[in-house]
Formats: sequence, structure tokens, C-alpha cells
Amino acid sequence: MKMKKVLYYGIIFMLIVSCSKIIPTKGNLKGNVSFIMESEYLAKVKCGKIKKSKLLSKTTYKFDKKRKIIGKIDYNEESLHRHWNFKYDKNENLIEENCYNSKKRLEYNWVYKYNKKGKIIKKSLSNYGRLRCKSFYQYSKKGNWFKENKYYAKKNYYFKSFTKCDDKGNILEENNYTTDGSKNMLYRRIFKYEKNANVIEENWYDPKLVLNLRRTYMYKYDSKGNWITKIAFFGSKIETITERKIKYY
Repeated sequence: MKMKKVLYYGIIFMLIVSCSKIIPTKGNLKGNVSFIMESEYLAKVKCGKIKKSKLLSKTTYKFDKKRKIIGKIDYNEESLHRHWNFKYDKNENLIEENCYNSKKRLEYNWVYKYNKKGKIIKKSLSNYGRLRCKSFYQYSKKGNWFKENKYYAKKNYYFKSFTKCDDKGNILEENNYTTDGSKNMLYRRIFKYEKNANVIEENWYDPKLVLNLRRTYMYKYDSKGNWITKIAFFGSKIETITERKIKYY
């Protein structure tokens, strides 16, 4: 039981970190975006106003004229930390994603495969040339639910998830299980969106479906309808401010 709790909170921590940085895609961008720079800061309240504090990270994204992401760079305290490149097939599906460290060494590699309908059916992740995990996907007839089985290399467990999406492909509900023989739920996430398809609320539930964590967001937009300021709250406490500089073709 103790091990299960450690696993649960470890995954929650990784999700909090990973979900704070959502890669912009053509599905949630408006207009012919060519470049985005995102700067994330710790936030604080001073004299009743929300202010930026320490710079946490800076990320730049480059897009082609079809709004496909073609380059990404992460900076750590203004110096290059990691950079990405992306490869697509003739149907414009992302088939490979490569992440290089500051020494230009390939650190992570993702490979994607799709069915005839353009839905992803397999994803693999390698780290420094070694396979770390594989995911396999199955879809409901209507396409609003999909199942993921994620296997970890050289480990005797895998994770299983069932995810519900809306008509736009936004994730509404995610139920995750660990297949250690118990088949018990590990955690559940519920999402809410605003009219521009940006997440405004994320709720994490523990295995007993008790609300454990809540994260909410506020946005400011440019004239195209893309957000340029995002304020994140952890429960009732303000957490971060992310600012965007966007260029268009």
C-alpha cells in the first residue's frame, strides 16, 4: 500500500510538471503563426496585484506555413538547455520527434505510427538510444474514447488508461490504472476548456475518486485569439505567469 501511494504521488508530480508546458499545435492556434516565445515566471501578489517573480523557463517554437511545429528550443536561465526537431509523413502526421541536449547529443527520441484514419496507434520512447517504453492505442467506434497500454522496458508493470475526448479532440476525462494484478485505478483527471479550446481547469482525483489537486488558468488574448498571458493557480494560490510573444507570417 505504501509503495502504491509513492507511485501515485510520484506520477502526480510528473504530471504537474509536464502539464505546465503544453506544446502549441495547429489545433489550438489561430492564424498563420510562424514563431512563439514563451517565458514562464513564478508569480506573487504585491499590493493586491499579480506580479512576475523569478524566471523559471523560456521556450521558443517555430512553425511552417501549415502551422506544423518544426522546431523547439528550451532555455535554462537564458542558456540553451535542449532543442527539438520534428518529422512528418506525406499526410502531415508527426512521425518522429528528437530532443538534443546542450551538447547536441540525442537525448530523447519519440516515434509515432498511425492507422488509415490518421489516428495514432503506437508510440515509442528511447533515451540515449535505449528503448524506455512503448504505448499502443485503441479507439471506440465513435472515436470519442481511446485506450492506451503503456509498457516500460525491463520492468514488470505497465500502465493502462481510458481517455474521453470531445468533438474537437480535447481531452475531457482520463482514467489511469496500474496493472500490478490489482486492476485498481491509480488516478483520474478531469479537464474543462474555454471557447478557444484552452484548458481552464484540471482536477486530479486519487484512487478513491477524492479530489486531490486542482489547477486553474486565466488567459489574455491577442487580436487573433491566441493567448499571450496565462496565469496558473494551484488551488486558491497563484503559481505562475507565462507570457507569449507571437509572430505571424
